[in-house]
Amino acid sequence: MKKFLQQKVGENLEIIYISKIREAIDRIKKENPKIALIDIVFENDPVNRNGLEIIEKIASVVDTDFIVVTGGGTLADFFRAGQLAVKGIWEKEWDFTPLVELTSKLLKQSSRRQGLIESKNFPTFIGEDPRSKIVWKNIETAAQSDLPVLITGETGVGKDVGARLIHLLSRRKNEPFRIFDAGAIEPSLVARELFGNEKGAFTGADKAYKGLFREADCGSLFIDEISNMNLENQKYLLRALNNPQKIRPIGSSTEVEVNVRIILATNKNLATLVNSSNFRQDLYSRIDNPLRIHIPPLCKRRKDIPALMDYFVRSLKLNHRPTVNFTEQAKSFLIQDYSWPMNVRQLEQFIGGMGVKYGDQGIVDLKTVKENLKVQSVVEASKSDIPDDSEKSKSLKQIKNQAEKKAVIDSLKLSDFNISQAARKLDISREHLYRLIEKHQLRDWLENNK
Repeated sequence: MKKFLQQKVGENLEIIYISKIREAIDRIKKENPKIALIDIVFENDPVNRNGLEIIEKIASVVDTDFIVVTGGGTLADFFRAGQLAVKGIWEKEWDFTPLVELTSKLLKQSSRRQGLIESKNFPTFIGEDPRSKIVWKNIETAAQSDLPVLITGETGVGKDVGARLIHLLSRRKNEPFRIFDAGAIEPSLVARELFGNEKGAFTGADKAYKGLFREADCGSLFIDEISNMNLENQKYLLRALNNPQKIRPIGSSTEVEVNVRIILATNKNLATLVNSSNFRQDLYSRIDNPLRIHIPPLCKRRKDIPALMDYFVRSLKLNHRPTVNFTEQAKSFLIQDYSWPMNVRQLEQFIGGMGVKYGDQGIVDLKTVKENLKVQSVVEASKSDIPDDSEKSKSLKQIKNQAEKKAVIDSLKLSDFNISQAARKLDISREHLYRLIEKHQLRDWLENNK
C-alpha cells in the first residue's frame, strides 16, 4: 500500500506504518500528520483494542484528517466511526482507487488551508495551538454547507476572519462577500441596509437602494454582533432565513427571491439573551445549529502568540514601518503570562505601537513592556467605559451591576480563568465569586473559555 500511494498520490509523500495503538497515539500527537489511516483491527494490540480508540482519544487535540480502514467491521463500528466525524471509510480490497481519490482530496484541502493561513490577509489563525487547529477544522466543515453559521467569541479574537474564511473555502468563493455590523447602525436603518428600498419609499429616498441581501446574492452575508439587533429587526431577519429566501425592499409591494449564505457573529451569550427576552427564541433556534464555531480567546491558545508576533513584525517591515525586539524575559511574559484581554487585535496594536515608540532603541525589556501594557489596558478600558445615550438613563443599581460584572470578567481573564486566583484578586471567597458568576449569568461564558 505504501509504494502504491506514493506512486499515485506523490513520491514526496512520507508514509509511516505503526502497528501498536499506544505508539500510534503518541506519534500522531507529536507529529500531527496531515492524514491518518486507522485500521479498526490492531492485530498486535495485547488487549485487542479497537483502532477507533485512537481517534476518540486525540481527534480534539490534533489537526489530522482521519480515514478509517476496515476489512469487514461491524455495524456498530461504522456507526461509531460516523459519530467521530471521520473523513472517510475505506474497506480493504484490491481496488485502491477510492482511497487514492480521498487521500488526494484531503491533501489538496490541507495545502489550500495552509496557503490561506500564511496569506497576509488571515493572520488570526497562524500558529500551532491545538485549539486554533480545531477552529480551522470547524471552519472547513461549515464551508461545505449553505446553512447559517454562528461564530462566537470575545471581542478581538477574529470572528470576522473566520467568516471570510468560510466564504473563501466554500463554493461561493468567487461571489460577493458583504459585511453588516449590527452594532454600528441605528435600529431604524437596519431594514434599509439589509433589504434595500424603492425610490420615494420614505422622505429622503430620492433613489432606489439594493441593500446588502441583494448585493450578496449568490454569495455570503456576514452579520456581525447579531446580539445588538433589536427584536423587531430580528423578526425581519428570520423571514429572510426561510427557504426559499425572500426579502421585501422598503416601499415595494412584491418580494424578491435571493440566494445568500448567512454567517453571524456575537460576543454575547445568546441563550442568556433569549432567557431575558432580549433575543428571539425562533431566530436563535435557526442559527444555533451543529455548525456553530467558537473561537477561544488568545490567552487560551498561547502557542499561536510567537507566530503572530513574528507575522506582525514582518508585516511592519514590509510596509517600511519601525519594529522592535524584546528581551527573552519580556518575550516570555508576552507569550506565557499576559492575559491579552482584547485578544489578537490588542497584540497587533501593541506590536505596532511599540515599534513606533521604541523602534530606535534596539531591545525592549520586561519593565518597559509591562508599563506600556498598563497604558494600553487603561486606554481600552476607557473606551468601553464611555457611556452611550442608552446608558445615561440607567439607574444607580444598573450601573453598579454593570461594574460588578465587568470586575468579575476582568479578574477571571487576568487569572487565566482560575477561580481561586480571580477570587483573591477581588478579595472575596471562592463561594462569593461563584455566586457572582451565577448572578451575572456567566457560567456558559466561563465554560467556553476554560
